[in-house]
Amino acid sequence: MAVQFVLGCAGTGKTRLCLDELILESQRQPLGPPLYWLVPEQATFMCERLLLADGRLAGSFRIKVLGFRGLVRVLAEELGIDIAAALTPLQRTIVLADVVDSCREKLTIFKAAANQPGFVRTLDATLRELVQNGHTAQSLAALHAKVVNGGSSALGLASKLHDLSRLLAAWQEATKSLQDADKLPQIIAEKLADKPTVIKGARFWVDAFSAFNRVELSLLTALGRAAESVQITLLLDPDSTAMKSAQQPPSGLFARTETMYRRLLHAFELGGVSVKPPMALRMQHRLATSPVLQHLEQILVQDAAGAIIENASTPQTQAASAITLWPCDNPQAEALSAARYVRDAVTGGKARYRDIGIIVSDLEGYQDALSRTMQAHNIPHFIDRRRPLKYHPVVELIAGALAVVSGGYRRGDTLVLLKTGLAGLCDGEVNELENYMLAHGIDGDNFSRQWNWSAGAHSAGSAAAADSLPNEALAHINSLRLRFRTQFSHWFNIFADSPEGASAAGDLKYDGGQLAKTLGALLAHLRVKEKLDSWIIEAAQRGDQESVLIHQQAWVQLCTLLDELGLRLAEHPVTLAAFQRNFAWQVETLTLGLVPPAIDQVLISSVHRSRHPELQTVIVLGAVETQMPQVTSEDPMFNDQERSEFNTLGAGPINPGARDSLLEAPFFDYVAFTRAAQRLIVSWPLADTAGNEVKPSGYIDRFKQTFGDSVVGVPPAAEPKALACAGDATAAVLAWTRLHSQSQPQRAARMAPTATELSADTIASLARWLYAQAAEPVQQAARLAWTALTPRAIPQQWQPISNAKAPQTIRASLSELETYATCPLQHFYKYHLRLTERDRPMVDETSRGLLYHQALEHVFKEVIAGTLPWPEATDQQIEDALRRALDDVFNDVAEAVLQADAEVLFLRIPMHRHLLTALTNHRNAACQGELRPVKAEVKFGTDDATPALNIPLSSGGTLQIIGKIDRIDADADGNTAVLDYKTSTQKFDFAAFEGGTNLQLPAYMLAAANFTVDDHKLYPMAGLLTSIESPVAKDGEEPQPPKMRGFFNLDKADLLAPVAPGEAAVYFMHRLKKDGAPDGRSSDAVTSEQFAAILRYTQKHLASLGNSIAQHNIQPAPVRSGTYKACSHCSFTAICPFDRIRGTFRRLPGGKRKEILSRLTVGDKAMEVPHA
Repeated sequence: MAVQFVLGCAGTGKTRLCLDELILESQRQPLGPPLYWLVPEQATFMCERLLLADGRLAGSFRIKVLGFRGLVRVLAEELGIDIAAALTPLQRTIVLADVVDSCREKLTIFKAAANQPGFVRTLDATLRELVQNGHTAQSLAALHAKVVNGGSSALGLASKLHDLSRLLAAWQEATKSLQDADKLPQIIAEKLADKPTVIKGARFWVDAFSAFNRVELSLLTALGRAAESVQITLLLDPDSTAMKSAQQPPSGLFARTETMYRRLLHAFELGGVSVKPPMALRMQHRLATSPVLQHLEQILVQDAAGAIIENASTPQTQAASAITLWPCDNPQAEALSAARYVRDAVTGGKARYRDIGIIVSDLEGYQDALSRTMQAHNIPHFIDRRRPLKYHPVVELIAGALAVVSGGYRRGDTLVLLKTGLAGLCDGEVNELENYMLAHGIDGDNFSRQWNWSAGAHSAGSAAAADSLPNEALAHINSLRLRFRTQFSHWFNIFADSPEGASAAGDLKYDGGQLAKTLGALLAHLRVKEKLDSWIIEAAQRGDQESVLIHQQAWVQLCTLLDELGLRLAEHPVTLAAFQRNFAWQVETLTLGLVPPAIDQVLISSVHRSRHPELQTVIVLGAVETQMPQVTSEDPMFNDQERSEFNTLGAGPINPGARDSLLEAPFFDYVAFTRAAQRLIVSWPLADTAGNEVKPSGYIDRFKQTFGDSVVGVPPAAEPKALACAGDATAAVLAWTRLHSQSQPQRAARMAPTATELSADTIASLARWLYAQAAEPVQQAARLAWTALTPRAIPQQWQPISNAKAPQTIRASLSELETYATCPLQHFYKYHLRLTERDRPMVDETSRGLLYHQALEHVFKEVIAGTLPWPEATDQQIEDALRRALDDVFNDVAEAVLQADAEVLFLRIPMHRHLLTALTNHRNAACQGELRPVKAEVKFGTDDATPALNIPLSSGGTLQIIGKIDRIDADADGNTAVLDYKTSTQKFDFAAFEGGTNLQLPAYMLAAANFTVDDHKLYPMAGLLTSIESPVAKDGEEPQPPKMRGFFNLDKADLLAPVAPGEAAVYFMHRLKKDGAPDGRSSDAVTSEQFAAILRYTQKHLASLGNSIAQHNIQPAPVRSGTYKACSHCSFTAICPFDRIRGTFRRLPGGKRKEILSRLTVGDKAMEVPHA
């Protein structure tokens, strides 16, 4: 009875040795003692396949392929240990959630986080780690005392140990009558010491592990004492310095497994287990036929050790046949290239699906793209990952039913519930309900009352008449509402009769077990099982076995969860919020583990789970910095410093932190790069899914340096001679179209070099074939191709009236004119066709700004009327005036603007704070200058009292500009400042002004010149943008009042605030140098000549825009300035024919403020105003 280690690098035949010995021993004695092949859980299926596919063994009674959990079950049965009482993962989570609830008030650092859905899952992982490494509540308490007394440098470690010791003590108390599965290996190890005959004669092969925890070490030690033999394989270099000398610490590529080797030797020594000399494997088997891949393996080993490889040169012609590097545009392109390679290799007879493996650095980021692409190419595949259960529709149904009631029937929760596909309404009916709810602002409605609302946002309690919807349409919508309500009536009615002052979510308590049973009854009433069965049949018919397994497991796990909650919470009063939180905690921990449903398929896995069988070709995707080697984030429970301190002070070390994990990451990359026997393909994206540039991994440069640029290849392209799906055909058509377009032919040729060989007749035939197909995916692909081949017409004029006589008078607001300057076609869509986005009633910046304007109007009308002295008003007088204004606003305005939003109730407090600060600043600014408010919220052009701003047009007509000025301040001589309120601080954008998209402020000044006050004419001298909401002060700094920005006549600057040389104004952006000249970098002042030029340019540009509108020009000409593109902020891009990639934008001249002002004043030539 002894243990022997088998040591060797990748490809030296460690797994093959285990396989051969198992088969030979089974053949030698078919009915002898058991032969256990112990491998990682995810590798059991593949190892069983290796045994059966070998051909030497038709079957075996002796061989058992198990993971550690399976071995524990088998040995527990042999030892008579009742594992039926052991906690299942689900039961464990339910008990742990109760523990957290009971300990929450006693926690310190974790008290605030204990309510978060992911806390129980994270805590479970931490407690498992602690228990598996031999820790108890008592050992943690002792360590806490040691940290407190020793003054640990790791901040927070003492508090965390305090909380974890309490939680672990409560956990041990809660499970003392139950069996903790994490402790079973330790229990079995102790039992084997008393009953070693249970495994007498048994032999164990422990293969493909890179780490063991403490309880697994104890079980291996017990096996070493009692079993006939134990053979353990480890992936490491038997000739490394750490293996040759015990004084050398583990380092380099195999530090992870070298450390584990020493821990195993130490455990066996303490347990009295004899250890045979290790068997060192040095001859390559997997890579024997590929010298290039052998050389690659040596490079990876020696690079990590810092050594120099002898005879390192490899012929580049050989290298290109074994190693290929693919630079791809993005992760989606990587997935597409991999699918095309697999398809070509299999259809060309070069490989079977199971001979090819795909290993991904970041499986989470690639799995959707890989799944879609593999399905589109009809490639059988299996993604080796555990699927989270929380996103399955049946789970979302239960979570939605809880959220709807606890959240007061919020619209978002209701829509989530409806969209599960299990609520009794089809997708089209759900869309109709959603559109109606969004259009009418329905939120917080329990669907019990008749809906009668017409267009416009109405609250759920409104009784507005439905005069815009036909009776039939209303009847249909109400029938859908009633069906939904009827389906969930029993569930809703449980919480309908709450006592006055109590809420279903927070105050009332219910029988937790009864709630779980009611949810189970809801599933039965909705016939969810029958619906899932139909989904399973549909998935089976289309060959999607993975979906079959997912639906089957999801139903079983959810029913089990409800049963466990029913038992655990029976006769246990809980609030609905607590039950909902408990359910969310359980679902967070539930995952679906699937067995590969087919033998011949491409296996896709992450770098850390790449336990593939023998593979001929491996495709590694995502070789970028931070992923290969992978940079991991620190553990939220114990950061790196705390883990280091813990391992220094504690008796049982826990896992290393993120820094040590980074040092171990090359080990997993090495495993991935050495899995292929014949060919290795490594790809990396040039940009991520958001279009941001990413850098390739350092491995890419190392491979190029070693094997030359010949290994850099071109990813497979779509070729008509090898089409496998409609997507390939579409890609070929689109590539040919790009290649033969006038724009970017070089880029198109690089993306699809084979397109240069295709004739127009071939492309036309291919497009006709696509267009004739009946299948919806093919039809969708055909539409894409057809769109690319037939460019959309660009409108030039508004065709129905293009020949009509230009109108004599055009009435428009400044917002409308600025929209036209931004893009004429956008203006046409918005103001002529009156297209609008779907209304989503909510308190946005526009609604908030309207409330601010209304409140300020009330205050300054008191100022203008003389009832509020200005600027002599005291702080108390200002606050009283503001309180009166807000009373009026919230009584008269809020209901009209925000009918469906309860948020309006919470706006008053922050509004009061911001407005009080703003009014105080305006009062203080007025004290320093001569200008006083003379008009507030003054409209022009909408009635006879205040005329419009009339701009003559070259056609003989007139552009009448209408609008509303927030405030006008003036002195006794009529010198005037126009103020425009803004929610946040803004400066006047001269570049946008020159381009015609920022004309509002100077146009208001032109309009103000037509006004009179007490029969005195007004003379504009300043246009100012004033912020209502003050910016947040930085830590340690006093808050500064926001400065009013814009531009003003330097000659009249003292009317705003006198400024001495070398000083700056407090409330305006104006600073003078020591010589008395304005500081151009810190002053919004302009000369009289520049001021007049701004107003003349404004008038001329407005006339140019009016002339263009009069000519019915709607040709799209979106503005572009720097990184700003008008199209990125347009609501009509879905219907606009403008090509945002190849189209011509109207670029603004741009430049600094000084340059623009110079252009405005140099003469008539500069006054030529460009327009679309």
